[in-house]
Amino acid sequence: MAVSGEIDSLGQALWMMQKLVDEVKILIE
Repeated sequence: MAVSGEIDSLGQALWMMQKLVDEVKILIE
């Protein structure tokens, strides 16, 4: 169970980073 929890946290962090990257791309354009 602890492992799945860590995977959820990692997935959330990756999702947030992806959102930030998308916003930066919009700002650059």
